[in-house]
Amino acid sequence: MSRFESMSGQDSIDELEIADAIESCDSSYTMSPTSTIRIAKEQYSVFEFIRQIQRRRVDISPDFQRFNAWTLLQKSELIESILMGIPIPMLYLFENEFGQRQVIDGKQRLTAMRSFVESEFRLSGLRMLSQYNGFGFHDLPPIFQAKIEDCQIQTYIVQPPTPEVVKFYIFDRINRGGTQLNQQEMRHALHQGYASELLINIASEPEFAFFGMTDSHRMRREYMALRHLTFYLCANGYMNIPNDIYDVNELLSLTMKYLNGCNQDFINYLRYQTKKVFRDIHIVLGEKAFIHEEYKNTILISIFEVFSFVFTSPELLEKINSHRDAILNILNVYKANIASNRDYYGDYNQTITLWHRIEVARKIIEDIKLA
Repeated sequence: MSRFESMSGQDSIDELEIADAIESCDSSYTMSPTSTIRIAKEQYSVFEFIRQIQRRRVDISPDFQRFNAWTLLQKSELIESILMGIPIPMLYLFENEFGQRQVIDGKQRLTAMRSFVESEFRLSGLRMLSQYNGFGFHDLPPIFQAKIEDCQIQTYIVQPPTPEVVKFYIFDRINRGGTQLNQQEMRHALHQGYASELLINIASEPEFAFFGMTDSHRMRREYMALRHLTFYLCANGYMNIPNDIYDVNELLSLTMKYLNGCNQDFINYLRYQTKKVFRDIHIVLGEKAFIHEEYKNTILISIFEVFSFVFTSPELLEKINSHRDAILNILNVYKANIASNRDYYGDYNQTITLWHRIEVARKIIEDIKLA
């Protein structure tokens, strides 16, 4: 087996801690009583919605959508309902601080209406208006064309400064019909842009497979990449952790917001650096870099964050060849210390322990400088 292949059999990596950390937030939602919730109710015609989609003011195809596309019959029945005057169910959109909107509930309905008006399919399987089976939009009588374009759609817009936790709650409730989304999947849904693209890119790199992490099922790789980037950005002062944020999930959302506001050059730098970091870790520490023997084959998030940050240090890379044994001894001592002090370092859901891990990562780098 190649040294770059993931382990299998009895030596396979246990991702239980990772899975637990990103599980869906179905236990509770809490928010400050002083928080502002802003949800606007608006109404648009089908024609107006199509124009906004064409002008990219509304995104109806975010890549987080996991739902199957509607069949021809489902799309045809929607058009039939409009022609019969049956109201279309409410749509939900999220609006970010830049005024960009994403369709969170109603993608299939909008897609069907737009594709029919743009002559991408013909009606099929109609029962109440069977005489129009085989008709495209421009084959319909003008009065029916106008009825479709003028159809009014009621829409709820969740707007800033609505807290992230409220958006999570709404998104979670809306999508209860299918597989419940975990924290990272919801973050990915709410923060499309540079952040989501960067995480997908990093997660698709083979470097993550070096450590036995599974493919990006339920966005586990994206989640771990985001934790690394959050640690790096906070430890180096690119981002500040607000005093009123105690939950790491809120901080991870802030990281995605921050990344969406960065320029392309910095995003490219982070992508390159992250890829290099995990390649270097694998070369120096091997496949069990983030595992301590006390926890068998479980990847410990605390060790993952600390070591992945330490390997961004130029001092380590400069000394690793000439002082390899000394550096490995330093890393092993700290690994044991982190693993044996889970209460101090290991609570991966609290920002206070993140600061503890940043502190120990800096100590490791200082010790390496003196090696």
